[in-house]
Amino acid sequence: MDLETLNEFDALNTEIAVGIRQNYNKELDILDFYPELKLEPPYTGTGFKLINPIKPYQLFPFFKTVLVDVFPLPDEKSFKNHYGLDVAELIDLERKNKVALRLPFNYKNYHNLKDDYLDPLLSRRPPSAVSRDLNYSYLINDKFLEYLEEDNFFEGKQFDFGNNLTMEMGMVDPIAIAAYDIMNGSGTNFLRLDEKIAIDALKRNCQRLALLGYTDVNKFLKKFLELGNGRLDYAFAYSAAYTSFLTDPTFNSLNGINLVNNNIRELMNDLSIRIENKTIFKDIDENLIPQYDLGTMLTDEIVTSTPLNLEQSDNFNYSGAIEALEYLENAVNQKDFEDITDRVYELKSEIYIANEIVEDMQKNAENIPKNISRIGYSIGVLGLFGNYVVNDPYAKILDVAAIVMGGLGESGKLKPVIEGALKFNKDSHVLYLYNNYENYELKEYPYDEKVLRSQKSFINPFIDYYKYYDALYKKIPILRVLIDVDTRLILGDGFKLEYKGKLPNDKLIEEIQSQIEKDLPFELFRIVHKHLLLYGVAYLINSNNTFKVINPKFVKPIYEEKELVYYEIVDTNGKIKEIEKENVYSIDPPEMLSIVESYILLFDEIYPKLTKNDNRPALLRDVFSAKMDIARKRYKTDFEGTKKILDEILPIAIKLKDVVNSTITLMALGDLHAEHEHYEEALDYYYRAQKCLDGKAFSDYLQKIDRDLLQQINTVLKLLGIS
Repeated sequence: MDLETLNEFDALNTEIAVGIRQNYNKELDILDFYPELKLEPPYTGTGFKLINPIKPYQLFPFFKTVLVDVFPLPDEKSFKNHYGLDVAELIDLERKNKVALRLPFNYKNYHNLKDDYLDPLLSRRPPSAVSRDLNYSYLINDKFLEYLEEDNFFEGKQFDFGNNLTMEMGMVDPIAIAAYDIMNGSGTNFLRLDEKIAIDALKRNCQRLALLGYTDVNKFLKKFLELGNGRLDYAFAYSAAYTSFLTDPTFNSLNGINLVNNNIRELMNDLSIRIENKTIFKDIDENLIPQYDLGTMLTDEIVTSTPLNLEQSDNFNYSGAIEALEYLENAVNQKDFEDITDRVYELKSEIYIANEIVEDMQKNAENIPKNISRIGYSIGVLGLFGNYVVNDPYAKILDVAAIVMGGLGESGKLKPVIEGALKFNKDSHVLYLYNNYENYELKEYPYDEKVLRSQKSFINPFIDYYKYYDALYKKIPILRVLIDVDTRLILGDGFKLEYKGKLPNDKLIEEIQSQIEKDLPFELFRIVHKHLLLYGVAYLINSNNTFKVINPKFVKPIYEEKELVYYEIVDTNGKIKEIEKENVYSIDPPEMLSIVESYILLFDEIYPKLTKNDNRPALLRDVFSAKMDIARKRYKTDFEGTKKILDEILPIAIKLKDVVNSTITLMALGDLHAEHEHYEEALDYYYRAQKCLDGKAFSDYLQKIDRDLLQQINTVLKLLGIS
């Protein structure tokens, strides 16, 4: 479509939006700015930020209408990849009122697309969100543009993404990891950091917050950009989290049921814990943190299969689940808590029924595309609803339904990172927190869950460590995000059989690949990788050529004269069984450590109330610190004893990939030898420390150590008479 026509469409779209604003004289509702859209509740919107975008037809089991934001993708192939539909199919769904269409950008942004493939859709004149949302926002906060222009905190800044010192100690700041993940669409690989993309996204988030009057959030985000060079990672990650909960229910779902990615929830829970522990962020006054009541969870996580294609979606009647959700939304709007409890159970039942039918359809499908086939949902409520729950006599009834996976606490409430009224048109919103299971699943097999419920006593030599790792996994939301992200990046989109040369049979490779996926399902590798990250070890059991994962807490290797002879395990009935060593596969890479061991120094600083307790086993960093303290006290009087201690703790620092403490230990060994006049040995240790540091000193702290090390080397060289 030519640019002149697109500009005319933009002008007409703006004219409609301005006309609505100028004649507005009733209670504000963003839907009034989209009169063309037919949105039949329950409905949702795909919005800007659905991670690994769920296809519109995969939402049909839950919603009568799906609002689809149509992006200016360069060609129809990219379009079909993104939406799972071609343009004609999407238009046909609009005619059937299954979807409603909206443009997230101005019409002029849709110029010069290959073969003008979107013209049939553009000619239907879907509303453009830009002018509609701006004019709606004028009625809430007519000073937002003035605020953004006067308070531009992006100009002339250089930004940090991560913390040099934590990286030098073998830890990457978890918020930086979360920010990278959000910026790269929570996919299966990290692209290079593109500061411009991050800044543009941050600006867009700040604008959306300002549009609805959340300038207090922007002031909080600004503080991150004033720390050091400016912590872009923190500002970006929290801007994404706040907009997901505060603005997306209005702008993305147009007051419908909002979809929120689970890791965004974890970010906000993590912020809540930092506030509670009063270990928020250095140089940021916790009173500046905007607090609103984010919401209440109504269900545990429900994992359900979704249609694999449009044809499957057309072949199934989802009315039961949709009707149950509609009743739940009505009950929430009426704040009828007794009815809400019934409706939650009803909705869960309907979703389970739908899941069974769709799973059967998937099993019979000849071609299974490599995209999302299952989604995990938790159902919750945003807004003032949380305050009513606290004061309502039915709150205890509701708690029965409020069991939340992911450690949100016994009450099932999303912790009050935010307390106060949200600026919603409705005072409560139903939301779906979702996990995109083809990329996110980290759940245990039912086998493992049954074992965990066992009351059988079982003495595993590492049980105290495993229990401690488990406890932190349940308590620290950002730890769950780290494991989720790492698992996706390492495992990618799964394992594929590669075959070089000509195949004797075209279908042979497909059959082999199918057999591999049957015998070693991808889910199995996800759980194995989770166990490796959390425990530092993983176990597989071969039972009748079927592989199962068992939690390391319930595996005990039995040795005789230092030789492994068999394993004891706790089975699903809580009984101890002997398993031949040939049927147990121990995955225990020598360099592998529990992520808790690697990050405990950072966790101790941020979550001391959660990490420090009397039952904590001696972790590697605990051992290192205790022995280093002893060495420092003895080094002048006990050469042999001090050297023995330092020799013992050096491998710990190396295993932790801790450049700082590896360097400090080598320098301490050099200082020890110099103190006792063993200058040649001292010089050797100093050179080893210098080699350890080579090209890795970025923080001010480690650069100072580098300078001190050079001074020590020069001192010893003079003592040896070497110029």
